[in-house]
Amino acid sequence: MRMNPLDRAIAFVSPRAALRRVQARAALELTVRTYEAVSAARANGRRAPATGPNSELRGGAFLRRLSREAVRNAGPARSAVSKLVTNIVGTGIMPRAATGNEKLDKALNDGFAQWSRECLAGTRGGNFVTLQVLAGRSMVEGGETLTRRRTRQDRDGLFVPVQAELMEPDLLDEQKTVALDNGYIFQGVEFSPTDTPRAYWLFDAHPGQP
Repeated sequence: MRMNPLDRAIAFVSPRAALRRVQARAALELTVRTYEAVSAARANGRRAPATGPNSELRGGAFLRRLSREAVRNAGPARSAVSKLVTNIVGTGIMPRAATGNEKLDKALNDGFAQWSRECLAGTRGGNFVTLQVLAGRSMVEGGETLTRRRTRQDRDGLFVPVQAELMEPDLLDEQKTVALDNGYIFQGVEFSPTDTPRAYWLFDAHPGQP
């Protein structure tokens, strides 16, 4: 990306600030081009009509693929994702009990600390901070995070027999939209008549795998 006159003026005073400015603008332009690519593909060369947010979400899968491609192949996009995740998660968001009972608070905090060291399903050593980093990256890079609660058996030897399993959003059947007698399914998410999510329709395997 070429530096404009303002960039060059800033570079004269602070080269580092100028570099950050150029990198940030490159990441922004890449994001804009990605969104415009989805809009152009969806509109097929026609002026896009005014639509509601649910209609716009139908381009999510395509936008997610383009975003991942940009992160794989473009340094500014990759850097932007990493910085956003770092700013969101930091060193980890850790809840603390505040019941007003010191003894109970300590028991709850100790129990959570133990669970947080073994909470992530499908990994060895995946703790609560790792869970947050991976979920944050999925949200920033792909637009959403899909997490499933997994109940474990006593024989698994966990302090708390519950783990969180992070799943790729691609596993959600976004083509499944249908009205039900007591609710509806929209893009793979089943809702009650009062619009409360109550189920998720998932593929048995990743749709991109042969």
